[in-house]
This record gives sequence, C-alpha cells and structure tokens, in this order.
Amino acid sequence: MDSLNRKSKRIGLRLSVLAAILTSASLAGMWALIVHNRYEVVATGAFHPVAATGSGWVRVIRQGDHRWLELIAIRLGNQMAAETRLIAASDALDSGTVETAVCRKLGVLPAGTHSATYALDAAIDLSKYRAVALWSPVSHSNLLTAPLQVAEAPHMEGE
Repeated sequence: MDSLNRKSKRIGLRLSVLAAILTSASLAGMWALIVHNRYEVVATGAFHPVAATGSGWVRVIRQGDHRWLELIAIRLGNQMAAETRLIAASDALDSGTVETAVCRKLGVLPAGTHSATYALDAAIDLSKYRAVALWSPVSHSNLLTAPLQVAEAPHMEGE
C-alpha cells in the first residue's frame, strides 16, 4: 500500500510539472502572438465624395519594418471597381487633381469590396503623399478622396 501512495505522489508531481510546462509554453506562445501583432497607426483619414457617393476611412499602419495602407468600411454608391492611389496632394476635390498629381498606384479595390490592405514601399514619404484617392479608370474620375492626417506620435495598438 505504501508503494501505491509513492507512485500516486510521483504521478501527481509529474502531472503538476507537465501542467506547469504546458502553461509556460502557452503563455510564451501568447506573448509571441501579442508582440507580433503590435502595430503603430501612422496616419488616418476619412473619405469624402467627389464624383460618386460614398464613404469609408483609411489608415496607414507600421508593424516592425513594414507599412500597410488599409481601406476600411468603404461604401461606393456606383459599386464599380476603383484603383487605389496615394497622391502627392493634400486633398483632391476634383478629378483633374488626381489625374495630374504624382501618384503611387497601390492596387484595385474590386466592385462591392468594403475593405482592402496594400503593402507600402519603404520609400513612400507620407509627408509628400498626403491623400488617398479611389480612381475610376473607366470614367477617368476621382470617386472618393481621403486626406491623410499623419500622427505626430504614432499610436501603438495591441499593447
């Protein structure tokens, strides 16, 4: 009977050690996930209508050495595909501004899509490219524009 008690205690001890190891591994995994998902909000903006009805907002985030431009809650009244452009202008209230401004074409927002994420090249200077335009290559018109407000002190998410 004495040997059964010792075996039970050893099994209980081993289970406790195993539980501690699993808990530590799980906490380490959670910590890595949290640290990996931290990002800074570098700039934000709200879309205003130009040649189409619509709304939504945009933000630029930085995670480590990478930056992304995110389109969020986009609503376009005409439900057409739009080219996402980062333009070298503070705003664009007409189509001519977007057509003539220096721009970086980021990609296409498919018709009916309400959000998108585009990688930003490290060379893109947000003090030069200060607005995001949703451009219609079909009608050569500026559908929506969002002036970017660059954060003075970027806000860290995920802390």
